[in-house]
Amino acid sequence: MLKIIIIIYKIQKKLEKPIYLLEKLLIYLGIKLNITFYDIFLINHLGSNHSKRLHLLSEFYNKNKGSKTAPYAPQQNIYKNIFIVGDSHAEYHGRNFERINKKFQVNFKSIWTGPNLLIDFCNNKFVSNSVIKKLKRLNANKELNLILCYGEIDLRIAFYRLLNFNKKFNNENDLIEFYVKNLVNKISDFKKELNLLFNFKVNIFFKEITPPTNINGELPNNLEELKKIMKNNEFPTLGDKFDRANWSKKLNFAIKNSSIKKSFLSIPTSGYNSDGMINKEYSDNHHFTDDRFLELCQESFLNEINNVTSL
Repeated sequence: MLKIIIIIYKIQKKLEKPIYLLEKLLIYLGIKLNITFYDIFLINHLGSNHSKRLHLLSEFYNKNKGSKTAPYAPQQNIYKNIFIVGDSHAEYHGRNFERINKKFQVNFKSIWTGPNLLIDFCNNKFVSNSVIKKLKRLNANKELNLILCYGEIDLRIAFYRLLNFNKKFNNENDLIEFYVKNLVNKISDFKKELNLLFNFKVNIFFKEITPPTNINGELPNNLEELKKIMKNNEFPTLGDKFDRANWSKKLNFAIKNSSIKKSFLSIPTSGYNSDGMINKEYSDNHHFTDDRFLELCQESFLNEINNVTSL
């Protein structure tokens, strides 16, 4: 099975540009390309539909020819799942570690929805509907446990843009209040949809937003400058880094103290540096990448989840 996945990955890499152009053409023509079956295949066998997991598998397989295991894949003979839904941070937090899997008798499965903003997840049903389609084919348990993993992109890009170019918000407190209200409403509505669909207990959790990068962001003065920055950077970063650290602290605090506080999953404080930004020791300065730290996060999450579920 791993060999088949590797072959698919290599074909995909070679055809990456033509596929991208085809997708653009289909979108232009108003045709939606359904790749749900491919995502399901990857999530079931590798534990994630993010391209990073495929890349890691390819590297591992080239060094370990004939291996029947895949890095960070779900453990066999463990049937309970925690689904981590979100942006690229879901890929890292949804990696499987044997010690955690066996201790809690649970596997992690990451449903990557793309580089989505938290506020877009809250207000755009297309994203949550795509998650529902996948869950219909993925969840075999009699209880559904989801962890939402969004927000870092908002703090890195959207907050600066909304505070400087959108006249709707007078200050950061108004913006944070808007975010929390929309998140609370979305979780409530999403939970109702899933309860009706599965007809059993559904638990939705929200992971503390990953601390902001230490990079000093760009400070565009107008929309034209903003467009250039967004176009020319893989991880565009806007705003003063200390402002972003402040926004992060305030937004996480507001969510943690809202009506969904029992569903808020905290990361270990060692993930932050003294300035309230991401600790470089455990990260690539954007994502937590250190396996030891990711294990600590999962252990913390699962202990908190156990307090409110029958997991």
